[in-house]
Parts: sequence; structure tokens; C-alpha cells
Amino acid sequence: MDTGTVQPPVVETSTNNPPGGVDPRTGMVESKFIAGLRNTLMPDGPQPQPWPPRGIINDRAKLVAEMTTMFRALFLRFEKHLDIPRGPANSALRVVSDMLQGSKWPLADRKFPVPAAYNDKKGKVAFRRYEITCAMALFYQAVHGAGGGGVPTDWPPKDP
Repeated sequence: MDTGTVQPPVVETSTNNPPGGVDPRTGMVESKFIAGLRNTLMPDGPQPQPWPPRGIINDRAKLVAEMTTMFRALFLRFEKHLDIPRGPANSALRVVSDMLQGSKWPLADRKFPVPAAYNDKKGKVAFRRYEITCAMALFYQAVHGAGGGGVPTDWPPKDP
């Protein structure tokens, strides 16, 4: 039974994936918003990750507070069209506010357009929510890539 869902095309792995295609490295439908955030949080080459700063990698409360503030700002931007505050230096909110600076995201926007396959009334709403969800995943990947996630244990485990 056809549910009317759009199946985006799989695209070649490259840094220039066409908007709307699935990046086979990540499984994410590509957009300039998602690619821009991924490239910022997980840069290729020797550049350090801009977030999370070393001082909060193993501080769960600070990580949760930063991520909650940033996700809330994205949702309020989407749902209520509120401006995203700039946020303090080295914060998750600053990463997003700097990236979106000068754009009209989530509205019709040349800097971060909705891929053509999703550019109808229902598709735009769903796709912008999808971008926020991908932002959440990318920030979690940044924490993981920075070494966050708890105290390492002995491996292999010792017999009891």
C-alpha cells in the first residue's frame, strides 16, 4: 500500500551532496542546514571542534543545559519565529546562532533552502522539524567525538 511518502535518492559520498539526497555516510537527507552544522561541529582536517569545550565534556549537567537551551531556541525559532539569542562564546547556542546569522531560517531562505522534494506546504514543515532532529543527532555525535560519555572501564572486564 502506497502511503505517499517520498523516498529521496541515494547520492554519491562527497562534500557536495545535492540537497534532498541521502548522504550514505550519515543516512541523513542532505540540506545546507544539516551539512553546514555537520561541517561546523565535525570539521575535516586538523581544526578543533568548536563544541563541546573541554571544560564541559564530562559534566553531564552542563552538557544537558547547553543542549536543551540550543534545542529550545531552534524549536522556538521554528514554531514562534523568535530570534535565536547569540549565546555565550563556546556554547551550543553560539554555534547555531552564528550559523543561522543573516538567514531567515526556517522561512523561505536562500542560505538554507528546503530541498525541492520537500518544498510544498506539508513537506516544508516536516523537513524543518527533521533538520532540528538532525541537529540534535549531530550535537550528540560531537559530544561522543570529543570523548564525552562517562568514565572508561577496564577492558576486557575482569572475572567476578
